[in-house]
Amino acid sequence: MAFLTNKRASSSTSSSSFSSSTHQNYDVFLSFRGEDTRYGFTSHLHKALCDQGFNTFIDDNLKRGEQISIELLKTIESSTVSIVVLSKNYASSTWCLDELVKILECSQQVFPVFYNIDPSEVRKQEGEFGVALTKHEEIFKDDTDRVQNWRIALNKVGNLSGWHYKNEGEDTRYGFTSHLHKALCDQGFNTFIDDNLKRGEEISIELLKTIESSTVSIVVLSKNYASSTWCLDELIKILGCSQLILPVFYNIDPSEVRKQKSEFGGALTKHEEIFRDEIDKVQNWRKALNKVGSLSGWHYKNGDTESKFIQTIIENIPRTILKCTPVFVGERLVGVKPRAKAVELLLRIELNEFRMVVIHGLSGIGKTTIAKAVYNRIGNHFDRSSFLVNVRETSETEDGIIKLQGSRVIITTTTNPQFLATLGKVCTTYEAKKLEKHEALQLFQKHAIPGKKLNKNYSELTNRVIHYAQDLPIALIIIACDLCGRPKHEWEIILDKYNEIPHEDIQEVLRVSYDGLEEIVQDIFLDIACFFKGWKKDYVVNILNTSDSHPGYGIQRLVDKCLITVDHGILLMHDLIEQMGREVVRRESPHILGERSRLWHHKDSLNVLTENKGSDKVRGIILHSPRWVKVPLHTQAFKRMTNLRILIVKNLDICKAIQYFPNGVRFLSWPQYPFPLPSNYYPQQLVRLDMPCSRIGLEQLCNQEFQLENMKHLNLSGCKFITKLPALCTPNLETLDLSHSENLVKIQESGEFLHKLKTWNLYCCKKLQNLPNNLMLTSLEVLEKLILSGCKNLRDLPDGIYKLQQLQNLETPTAKLRPTCNSFDSSSGYGFLKMTYLNLSNMKSLIELDLLMKPDYFPALEYIFLSDTNIIAIPESISRFPKLKYLAISSCKYLREIQGLPQSIRWVYAENCPLLDNESPSGLLNQVIEIMGILPNGVCGSARSNELMDPQFTDYFPSETEGAQSESESGDISQFTDYITKYRLLWVSGTEIPWFNHQSVENNSILFWVGRKFPKLAVYFAFGVDEAHVKKRVLYECVVYISINGCKKHECMRRPPPEAHNLLLYSPFQRFLQQKLNESNPTDQNHVEVTYKIQHPFPRPGKLNALNPTRWGVHVECICPQESGIPNLPLLTAGHDDDDDDDDDVDYWSELPFHGSDDLEAEEDEEYHSPLVLDDTSNLGVVSEKLTTAVKAIEVAVLYDHQANRNLELALARLSRRFKFNRLLWGLQKPKIQQIQQHLKEVATDSGALSLDKVFELIMEGENLPSYLEK
Repeated sequence: MAFLTNKRASSSTSSSSFSSSTHQNYDVFLSFRGEDTRYGFTSHLHKALCDQGFNTFIDDNLKRGEQISIELLKTIESSTVSIVVLSKNYASSTWCLDELVKILECSQQVFPVFYNIDPSEVRKQEGEFGVALTKHEEIFKDDTDRVQNWRIALNKVGNLSGWHYKNEGEDTRYGFTSHLHKALCDQGFNTFIDDNLKRGEEISIELLKTIESSTVSIVVLSKNYASSTWCLDELIKILGCSQLILPVFYNIDPSEVRKQKSEFGGALTKHEEIFRDEIDKVQNWRKALNKVGSLSGWHYKNGDTESKFIQTIIENIPRTILKCTPVFVGERLVGVKPRAKAVELLLRIELNEFRMVVIHGLSGIGKTTIAKAVYNRIGNHFDRSSFLVNVRETSETEDGIIKLQGSRVIITTTTNPQFLATLGKVCTTYEAKKLEKHEALQLFQKHAIPGKKLNKNYSELTNRVIHYAQDLPIALIIIACDLCGRPKHEWEIILDKYNEIPHEDIQEVLRVSYDGLEEIVQDIFLDIACFFKGWKKDYVVNILNTSDSHPGYGIQRLVDKCLITVDHGILLMHDLIEQMGREVVRRESPHILGERSRLWHHKDSLNVLTENKGSDKVRGIILHSPRWVKVPLHTQAFKRMTNLRILIVKNLDICKAIQYFPNGVRFLSWPQYPFPLPSNYYPQQLVRLDMPCSRIGLEQLCNQEFQLENMKHLNLSGCKFITKLPALCTPNLETLDLSHSENLVKIQESGEFLHKLKTWNLYCCKKLQNLPNNLMLTSLEVLEKLILSGCKNLRDLPDGIYKLQQLQNLETPTAKLRPTCNSFDSSSGYGFLKMTYLNLSNMKSLIELDLLMKPDYFPALEYIFLSDTNIIAIPESISRFPKLKYLAISSCKYLREIQGLPQSIRWVYAENCPLLDNESPSGLLNQVIEIMGILPNGVCGSARSNELMDPQFTDYFPSETEGAQSESESGDISQFTDYITKYRLLWVSGTEIPWFNHQSVENNSILFWVGRKFPKLAVYFAFGVDEAHVKKRVLYECVVYISINGCKKHECMRRPPPEAHNLLLYSPFQRFLQQKLNESNPTDQNHVEVTYKIQHPFPRPGKLNALNPTRWGVHVECICPQESGIPNLPLLTAGHDDDDDDDDDVDYWSELPFHGSDDLEAEEDEEYHSPLVLDDTSNLGVVSEKLTTAVKAIEVAVLYDHQANRNLELALARLSRRFKFNRLLWGLQKPKIQQIQQHLKEVATDSGALSLDKVFELIMEGENLPSYLEK
C-alpha cells in the first residue's frame, strides 16, 4: 500500500574583485595565470574559499597593462594570506611575476600550489619556467635587475611548503568530474562515483546494481569517452534504467556524440575492427550515443567558468528527487506505464482533498507493481510519502495506524472491494486485468532472451508458454527465467513438465523453477520463504554464511531467477512464491511436523517443542507467539535436533531450564530467557546471539580453551546478572549491546578480542564509573559508534578516547576528560576524523565541555546535541568547528552565554534557557542575525535608491556559506537533512524583535517590494500560551510560503512552532530567493508576499481553533514607498481567516488579467466577466468601491504610485454618472510602469476632471501614448 500526505502547492559565489571606488581588506589574495587555470582550477578554489567564509580577492575585472596597478598593490598589502597558483605558463606573464614579487614582500603568509608542474621547475627555473625567463632576459636587456628579481622570487616561492597537484586522470576524473561530484554531495545529493571499482573487460554486477538503484544519472561526455568500452556499456545500462538522464557535453559539440563524428567517430571505427564478431554490440553503442546526444543537458566550452557552470547544473537538478525515495518496481517491465497512468488519473492529485484508489485482481497479476509505479511517479508531489507492505499486520499496531494516514492512499487486494463503497466518492476502484497477447509476448521475450530478438524457430514454443501461463505476469516471468539461456531441446523438455500441471495450479508452475536450482540455493530460498522475508540482506548473509553455503551467490541466483528481489538492501518475495516455498517444506512430511526442515507457525512449533517431537531433519524454528504465554516446554526439546541452525523464540515463558542446545546453532534469539545457558553448550558456530533481558552470563563466552570465531553480533541488553565485562573470546565481534545492564560496574582493561568491534552500546549502564584508557589506546581501531548516554555515574572520559579515529557517533553523559599518566602525542594519530554526530543531551551531570576544546579533532562534526544539561557556557572553541551546522541547547537552565558560533551554523535550538543572554550585542540572537547577514538598521524603502539606480544590475547576490556537506544517514538525524541545507533557524526565548521593518499582529500575510536582486530576508514568530492546545497535546507545524509577482506560492519552511514565550527566527538562503525571483519575470519593482499557516501535520476529524503567533515580522531591505497614505490596510495585506478557510480571502492579484499564464490557459475556453462591468452605474458608491478594488489590484501588480492613487481616489467622488469600465481587465499585455505612473499623475487632478476611458486604455495597452488627454 502506498500513501502520500500534505500535497504541495504546485548560490552563486560572491566574486570578490577590486573596485576602484572603494577599498577593503581581504582574507585571501589569489595569484594565477588566467589562460591556464582561470575557468577551471582557480574558479573552483575561489568558490570553495568563499563558501568557507573567506573574503577572497580574484582579479576578474582588472584592466591589464605593462605594469601592475596601484590598486592591486594596495589589495596585496591588505590581504592576510596569498595563494599562488603556479601553472605551466605562469612565468610567461610579466604581470604575474611582478605580482609574485609584491606578494613575497608584503603577505604574512604565502601558500604555493604547484598545478601540474614540479616544484623544482619553479625553484630552478627549468622547463617552461626556464624558457620564459630566457625570453624575458632578451626583451628586458636594459632592465636586468627586474628579471633577476623575478628569478629570486620564483626560487623563493618554489622552496615554500604548499600543495602539488598532478592531473593523471584521463579527460575529467580529477578535474571537472571531481568538482561536480563534490558540489552534488555538498548540496545533499547522495552521489555515486566509481573511484574504487575494479575495471575489467565487462561492467561489474556491483555497478549495474548501483545504476539501477539511482534516481538520476549525469553522463559527462568528453573527448575520449567513446574510446572506453566500459563507459559505453555503462551508458547502455543507464539508458535502460534511469528515470532521469542529464548529459554534460564537456568541450565537445552534442552533434559529435549524436552523429559519432571526430573523436567519437574514430573510436567507434576502432571498436568495429576489434569487435568484428560482435557487431551488434558496437551497433548498440552507436544507438546509445545517438540517444544521449539528443537529450537536453548542458554544453561546457573552454572559456566558461567551471565553478559557475557546475552551479548551473546543481540549480537545475530537480530538488524533488530528495523528497521521495523510489521503491524498486522491477526490471524489464511491460504494460505497467498505461495502467499506472490510469490509476494516477483516479487519484486526482490536482485536487486538494483526500482520495483513495483500491487496485484489485488475481494474485500475481501485477497489482503491487502498478502501485509501486504510481508511487514513484507522483511521490514528489507530496511532502511525505511511504510505501507499506504487509499492511494487515502494520495497521493492527498503534504505530501502523499513524502511518496509514494520508491525503492519497493506494491499496492492493485480492478481495472484492465492494466493502469500501460506504466511503463514497473519495474511494474508487481499479481492476488489474491480465496482459494483452502482445504484452505477454513482449514480457516473455524480455526475460527469456534479454536483449535479443526471438528466433522464429521458437515461436511455437513461445505461444505454448503464453497460453499455458494464461497471460499472468508472475507465471510468465518465472517460466521465462527458467528457460533463459537453455537450448531449444531443453525448452521442449521443461515445457512438457509444465504441461503436466493443471492450469489453475499456479503453485506447481512456480515450483518447476525451484526444482531447477542447486541444492544449496534451494536451502537459501526456503530459509528466506520461511524465516527471512523482509529482513536485511547483509544480516541474513551473515547468519547463513558457512564454508559450504555461499549465501551471497545463492541470493544472486534467486534474484536472477526472479524468485526474490532486493530493494534497498531488503529481501522481498512475492506472496505466491512465498506460499510455494512453504508448501515445499510442508510436503517434506505432510503429517509429522517434527520431520519437516523448517517450522514457522507458532502452533506447529509449540506442538513439536512441548511434545519433544523434533528430529535431526529440523534446520530452523520460529516460535513467535502473538501474545505472552507460559508453556511447559520439554527440557530435552532440542536434544534430537542435531542439525538445528536457526532458533527464534519470542513471547514465551517456560517453567524449566532447557538442558540442551545444539552446538551447531548459528542464530539464537530468545529475549527474556529465564535461565542460564546449559553448561554443556559450546556455541562455536554461533554468528548472532540475541538474548536481551535474560539470565545469561558472560562466562561461557570467555572460555580461553576455544574462541567464538564466528560470532559477529552479541545482544545482551537488559541482563541484570552481568556485573563485569571480561575479556571476550570473540575476535570477529562487530556489534556488542550491553545497554540497560544496570549492574555492570567494570570493564576489562584488555581489549584483545575487540579489534573488529564497530558498534558498542552501553546505554543506561547506571553503575558504570569509568572506561579504561588502555582499552582506547590499544583496541577499538574500527569502532564507529559508542553509546554511553544514561551512564549517570560515568564521571569522565579517558583522554585516550581521541584515539578512536573511526568513531562517527558518540553519545556520552560527560564531556570531562580524565588526564592519564601515559600522556599521548597529540600531533599524530588522534582525532575523530569521521564523527558527524555528538549527542550529550539529557545529561544532568554534564557541566564541563572539555571534550570540545580541540576543534581540530572534530573536522567532520555537523551535529551537537546539548539540550537539557547543566552546562553554564558554550566555549569559544565551538566557533572553530569547521562544519558544524546544528546545535541543540534547549532547556539548559543554567546556560548563561555562548562565546561564539561558526559561520557554518544552520540551526540553533535554544528554547527555555532562562539565563541565556539573548539581547546584548554579543548575545545569541545578534550572533545568529549577524551570521544570517541581516542588517538591523534597515527601514522600509532603504534599498530603493540602490536597487533602482544601479545601471549594472545583475543576478549577483552576496556569498553565503551554503556549501552544505553530504548529510549523514544516521537514523537519529535524517529528519533534519531535508531542510537543513535550505535555510537557517533559531529557536530562542523572547516575545518580539522590535526592529523588524514589517510587523503584524492579526494578519497572516506581509507584503513588500524588492528590486532585481533579492536582499537578505528574515522572518520571526512569537507564540504565547494556549491552554487548549497544551492540555490536548496537539502537535502543529508552522509553514511559511513566499509568492513573487503573483506566481504560485512556494513552501520555504515547515517546522513545529516554539513553546510559549519563545521565538522562531528563520532566514532562507538567498540562492533560493533569487531563483524564485528569476522565475517570476522580474522588473525593477517586484511584489513579494510572505504568508504563514499553522496546521496539523495530519488531517483529523474535528477541529481545534488555529494556533496563531502573538506577533510575527519580516525584515528585509526592501524598496517599499517610505511614506504610504494607506499603511497596513486590509486591501494591502490579505486578512487572516480565523475559520482557517481560504475561500474568503481577498485576492486582488486575481482581479488582473495578466496575473499568471497558467490561469489564463486553464480558462481560455471560458468567457471572462470583468468584476467592474455594472448593469446599473447609478450607484456611485458601488462604482467607486469597484474601481478602488481595481486600483488596489494595479498596486499589487507593481503599477502603484502613491500620490497618483490618492488623487484618483479623491477624484472618484466628483465624477459623472456614466463610466466605461469594460476594457479594464480584458487586455493581456502588462503595461510599462513608468508610463502608468507618469500619466496617472498627469490625469488625476484635484479638480476632479478625469477621463477614465483614457486611463483604462492606458492601463491595458501601455504603449502608443497620446500627447493630449481630454479633460
